[in-house]
Amino acid sequence: MTPAVIKAVIFICAGSISAGYSIGVNSGVGYLLQEDANILVTEQGLQIFFVTFGLGCLFGALLANISSDYYGRKRTLIGVAVCSIIGGVWTASAPNLAMLIAGRFLLGGTTGVTLSVVPTLIAEITPPAERGGLVSWSETSTNVGIIGGFIVSYLCHELPGSWGWRTILGGTVILALLFMACTFYLPESPRWLILNGREEEASDILRETNNSEYDADRLASQIKSAAKENDTNCSWNQLCCRPTLPQLRMLIAGIGVAACQQTCGIEAIQYYNIQILEASGVETRADQFHVLVALGFVKLGCIVIAGYLFDSQTWGRRNLLIGSQIIVAISLVALGFSFAQEEAIPSVSIFSLALFYAFFSLGLGPGAWLVPSEVFSLKMRAKSMSAATAVNRIIAIIVSGTFVSLQKSLGSHGVFFLYASLTVGNIIFVAAFVPETRGRSLEDISAYFGETATTEESCHSSKEGVVVTTTAENPLYSANESDHVTMI
Repeated sequence: MTPAVIKAVIFICAGSISAGYSIGVNSGVGYLLQEDANILVTEQGLQIFFVTFGLGCLFGALLANISSDYYGRKRTLIGVAVCSIIGGVWTASAPNLAMLIAGRFLLGGTTGVTLSVVPTLIAEITPPAERGGLVSWSETSTNVGIIGGFIVSYLCHELPGSWGWRTILGGTVILALLFMACTFYLPESPRWLILNGREEEASDILRETNNSEYDADRLASQIKSAAKENDTNCSWNQLCCRPTLPQLRMLIAGIGVAACQQTCGIEAIQYYNIQILEASGVETRADQFHVLVALGFVKLGCIVIAGYLFDSQTWGRRNLLIGSQIIVAISLVALGFSFAQEEAIPSVSIFSLALFYAFFSLGLGPGAWLVPSEVFSLKMRAKSMSAATAVNRIIAIIVSGTFVSLQKSLGSHGVFFLYASLTVGNIIFVAAFVPETRGRSLEDISAYFGETATTEESCHSSKEGVVVTTTAENPLYSANESDHVTMI
């Protein structure tokens, strides 16, 4: 891992911190808006407030591919920083609920773009051996921002009148300004540069981010070969209506994993943390925030650990995704059991939430962005990442927008049992359709799916000891279709 890679990823992740803060403040701002007589947010109004942010995320995710393909990853993130500054000022100074919701839609848009572009850019500049850990930095940074939102909400929740929620939302401006400063030092994606005929610039970046000149030259050769075979980007019509079989496999794996992240109920649980803790028997607002911040640190610590496990030979991507969801399902059943009692059991509820956040963060949380950033081929990566993020956000909108209604119809315990059953379905999906991608270059992964010609010619080298073989490693493929790269 070179210093250039570490520096670049740190600067890129500043955008994820800003996006995470916008997500994290939802937990603290929600009830403050309900208590502000000048805003008058009802339960249904609060759902609309949350859903509007989700709709903005969806819009941003769909917009990300256009900007990312046309202007490049770097300039897209510069635009995100500018819009985040505007959105932060807008929401902090909103005179009424309509203006506040409009500002949150804008910030949701910047969050959607960030969730799509940041992991893509990190994946495209990092060497294969470190890609799992470094791409997970984006999710780690998002959770740093979420914890920041929790802490600022706690510090400001007793400010008089509307000063509390305005100060909390105003914190977005500070983080957006920090990200704006970082954007001047961001590298552009070498793969995007090669796809746009700027090979010399791409080669310079690859030499900075790889451990040896040979690795950089070999990777540049692979990227150029892939770019020549895929000299035009896929259209939405092709991806949606007539994808090739390899493209369909990529879309199923990448978009499916992104969907799994939300069907476990994370968005609703995260947004309604305070209300869940209150219903669990945690009575005072200060105690609720103490638990909330503690849960945030549990989530963050486990994501850091996941960054190492994703690149380990023992675990890897696929095993972590399956293992983490098994414990997530168990924790949701335990949470449902607590609420099924005549009075919720605070200790069981808090422990179940801690278990939920911990194992969500050990696999499904960062993995839902890592796997999609790897499995899509170069010509379809921007659009497909945008689609994966959009699907993720659509499900997030449904989950957060129906939580209160489902509570009333199914009861609190019924909602958590529902999320647990959906998580079991996710486990089956990952086991059936998601291959292991650890240690492979992005071009090798495309060859694995059959999207490009096998990289045997560029990979077969006695110096590197790389051999391309075929195997039926994953049930998604037949024995004569799957290109599997074995490192000797």
